[in-house]
Amino acid sequence: HPAVLPCVQPSDRPTVRPSLFIPALLSASLLHAVETPMPSAGRPVATFTENKGQWPENVLYRTRFPGGELFIEKNCFTYVLHEGGPMSHHGHEHDGAIDPLRAHAYRVTFEGANTWGNAEGEAWSDGDKAQRHYENFFLGNDESHWGTHCGVFGEVTLHDLYPGIDLRVDGSKGLKYEFIVEPGADPSRIRMRFAGQDRVGLKDGRLVVNTSAGTVSEERPFTYTVLREGHACSMRMSHQEVLCDFVLDRNELTFSVERQDRQLVIDPELTFGSYTGSTADNFGFTATYDTDGALYGGGIVFDIGYPTTLGALAGFSGGFIDIGISKWTPDGTDLEWSTYLGGSDNETPNSLVVNDADELFVLCVTGSSNFPTTPGCFDATFNGGLTIPLFGGFVNLSGGEGYGFDFGTDIAVAHLSADATSLIGSTFVGGSGNDGLNQSFDLAYNYGDHFRGEIALDGQQRPVIASSTQSTDAPISADAAQSAHGGGDLDAFLFRLNPSLTSLEMSTYCGSSGGDSGFGVQFSSGGEIYLTGGTSSSSLPMAGSPATGTYGGAVDGYIMRYAENGQLLSSTYVGTSSYDQSFFVQLNTSDEVYVVGQTHGAYPVTPGKYSNSGSSQFIHKFSQDLSTSLWSTRIGSGSGVEDISPSAFLVSNCGQIYFSGWGGNVNSNVLAIQSSTFGLPVTADAYQSNTDGSDFYLMVLSPEAMQLEYATFFGGSSAEHVDGGTSRFDKNGNVYQAVCAGCG
Repeated sequence: HPAVLPCVQPSDRPTVRPSLFIPALLSASLLHAVETPMPSAGRPVATFTENKGQWPENVLYRTRFPGGELFIEKNCFTYVLHEGGPMSHHGHEHDGAIDPLRAHAYRVTFEGANTWGNAEGEAWSDGDKAQRHYENFFLGNDESHWGTHCGVFGEVTLHDLYPGIDLRVDGSKGLKYEFIVEPGADPSRIRMRFAGQDRVGLKDGRLVVNTSAGTVSEERPFTYTVLREGHACSMRMSHQEVLCDFVLDRNELTFSVERQDRQLVIDPELTFGSYTGSTADNFGFTATYDTDGALYGGGIVFDIGYPTTLGALAGFSGGFIDIGISKWTPDGTDLEWSTYLGGSDNETPNSLVVNDADELFVLCVTGSSNFPTTPGCFDATFNGGLTIPLFGGFVNLSGGEGYGFDFGTDIAVAHLSADATSLIGSTFVGGSGNDGLNQSFDLAYNYGDHFRGEIALDGQQRPVIASSTQSTDAPISADAAQSAHGGGDLDAFLFRLNPSLTSLEMSTYCGSSGGDSGFGVQFSSGGEIYLTGGTSSSSLPMAGSPATGTYGGAVDGYIMRYAENGQLLSSTYVGTSSYDQSFFVQLNTSDEVYVVGQTHGAYPVTPGKYSNSGSSQFIHKFSQDLSTSLWSTRIGSGSGVEDISPSAFLVSNCGQIYFSGWGGNVNSNVLAIQSSTFGLPVTADAYQSNTDGSDFYLMVLSPEAMQLEYATFFGGSSAEHVDGGTSRFDKNGNVYQAVCAGCG
């Protein structure tokens, strides 16, 4: 078990930090209050990622813009646009039909351009304004198409595209390109042929490109000559505008401009004036930290990828969701790297954890048969399951997630190197049913509950996973505490892998005739494993001397305590005769056990504890062997209905109790129809004391829950929420939280 850190009393103010993929990945460090940092000064709006094998050979760089992508190639630009579709309705309940996904690709070829190479007179490219971070792409199971340590630039130049003519693409203030024509070079050689669009034409001097997914326009080119005067140490530059217009002959575009004896710049302004593609195409799931306090944020990223055909693109029933993970510096101001992980169908990241060597483990759900795996992994074969359709596929959810799984799901676990440029290990884990998803009608109560589960590292740095399965043939240890599926619509699934993910060291079902989920996992100082979740089974295996040995009714929480070898040592139900679920488990330095959850029942409140009468969130403390309830309390608004969906929980080395979650409109799309952050208690020194009812919420209780030490809201005008997965506090009270903002 990891050594106990010294008790360092944090103060009680939050710090907010950003993330690349997630509109708000915040870390609330209870140290001091600051405004949300913006990207570093000078960071470009659009960036260009170099191709190192992740895209076809002809591609040099790719950039993303709202609702689309541009591939910069050796002799052309390829645009991919998309709008509509279920992703634009992510997290919403909608009346009427959802606009179908429209995706369209068109290409602009530079006719008569120089051949590509290194010889004199041949075209070549380079990136400028290099960014501090890099990107990695583990997409598919063909290692030759994994691109790692890909440079990211703020500007790209195609040199000598035509004799004496460079093409520069700039992302500093958006997305623009310009031709730089050296003195005496012939601008009439620039010929751009359009293909794949629905229509291309000129209107009031502008170039207008119509596609099935929107309209792109290029303003009349601003064109000027550059005059340089003086010496190198005192150079003066002046610009003189030159008349220039587009000339369109069918699908070929040229410029009407004379040859100049000075450097000439032709600068069309590329805009998406009538284009309505959404920027909300990536969503926050999970977050964690490393030994230095760096932030890791995981989410899902919408990515159609490089098109194989031009024109309107069809067939997108699935397969356009990958996992995106970003690492930020401890102060949240600089991005270190971003990594994309996935296959030909869809993936989600449910939980992240980092080992002592700063290597990241990722717990995933995948629907891809070609999800990247590593040689010698435990299971290199996708086991699949039942189709989860785009609409109505996730139980109890109105509207939709915006994606489905055409071929069912497996659990996948990936282990990345410290710099994320290599996969140390990656494997499937699952059976012939759907694995990794909470698809129980009784237990999928909050938005995001479908994707709950946790990966944690034991004292030997081995990954232990709490998840859920519908497979009756999941891989189970020969000496498992429960070797057969319980027979209900879902069982909890607990397993441990070795660090290289080549061997399944322990696994067991946990369930009975109802629905049973695996949500959280932690360890005692002696290496015992604690599992918690929800259950509608009246006959869960009870061992030892349970604090509550009988099922209360409706839905209960539960806690299981296992030996390191997987044998069940003790267990208890947690709850009342009404709906109750337990979502996270924590242990203090004395190995006493805490759980947090939701309740609709008459949950007991121990005298002398901080409480909010009538509230629907509970915290409960048990003895190490689960035989004794030490105390319990209720926290929240006192409204009698669930306020928030729990997203992170901690008992610090000093005994303080940290709890965070979110509530509001998006949560009403499942069964928590009255979820709201209105009425939650805040302290006088709250970072944000007001709420619009749909915000993130953070609270700190003193040791043994004697009083409220700090509570605050965090959010803006949109419906902040979490799409699933775990976020974390570290033992010094910093919360690393993935939040989806601006998309609800």
